[in-house]
Amino acid sequence: MSDRVILHAALALEFSALDSKASSLVFSRELTEHIAEGIAEDLRDLLPGIERARLLVAGTTLDAAEILRPGFPAHAALEELGTRFRPQQTGVLAFGAHDGRMPLSALRPEAAFAASPMRYLPLVIQVPKDDVSALNQALEEQLAQHGEAGTATADRIMRALNQPLEHARYMSLTDLIAMACVQFEHAGFAAHWALLETALLSPEREEQALSPNGLALLWRDAKVWAETPRARVARSELPAQERASQYAAAVYDLRQAYALFRAHALSFDGLKAHYDEAGYLLEELEQAVPGGAAPILVRHTAPGLGTIALSLIQPAVQPRTLALGTPLCTTGLEALRAEFLRQHAVGLEQPAAEPLRVDASGRPEVPPATLH
Repeated sequence: MSDRVILHAALALEFSALDSKASSLVFSRELTEHIAEGIAEDLRDLLPGIERARLLVAGTTLDAAEILRPGFPAHAALEELGTRFRPQQTGVLAFGAHDGRMPLSALRPEAAFAASPMRYLPLVIQVPKDDVSALNQALEEQLAQHGEAGTATADRIMRALNQPLEHARYMSLTDLIAMACVQFEHAGFAAHWALLETALLSPEREEQALSPNGLALLWRDAKVWAETPRARVARSELPAQERASQYAAAVYDLRQAYALFRAHALSFDGLKAHYDEAGYLLEELEQAVPGGAAPILVRHTAPGLGTIALSLIQPAVQPRTLALGTPLCTTGLEALRAEFLRQHAVGLEQPAAEPLRVDASGRPEVPPATLH
């Protein structure tokens, strides 16, 4: 296929309601071939010259987060299948599911996104080099203006999934990225989009951004690096009465960033903090005083956020914060607590520190009563 150029597109499907089972979001091989015939007919009307190209169709419907990942793995998987099977064949080649399972993992809908009513069926167009300029221009212009799928194609998809379909529209990958940009910005995630767009289109570059509450985020070395809430407060030089609310806001932003970037399969880490795949950040802060009191574990909470930090404290006249952990998700809290217990054999967890107070260094304070 060295004489051909790859173009990426998708058929966007908007459902009014959707079965939440991921296995119901793929098509059998026979149904995929049937749907692919309708797609090919639609595209011949929209894109003059496509009959000289090779169209690859995957019988799966994915969430935008599964499409917009570094390397565009769903489209890459579809290209790989096209290379494996009859690579010199022109026309339409369809790849469906066997026993409800797509042949490559990148084409299998993930359960976490199965209830999303907006789905995308990936398409790959392999174009002869002589035709690529005209066809690519048509792809970007015609699909944006006249990309509604034909009634027959939409009906085939609706019957295949047995789900009510509101709209079906062809989009270039550029269109999908532009639409995602607007959606991110509208939802208040412009900073997150700046990093995601870099990861998708220019992963070798560095990109920096600040979350809505001023948390520093960085794309570098194929990872998103996130500032810790402690560091966010420490560099802000806030008055005492504002530190706790800013700390809580930083945790909120950190958890949102973690969930969003993980959904798009971006690797995640902490700036000057250890990140664990279980879903937490851990900062080692001070060394324990030899012969001092045994450390205890203190839980810090904030309204609406639950536990936002676990502090490992060595009680003393001047208590020492040995480590500070931030749970990023539900599983992260128990994993973090288990890690503290494993490493330090700490005593029983103490009552939550209420109300949350934060010192000038960004560390949650521990009420004196908790240490005695």
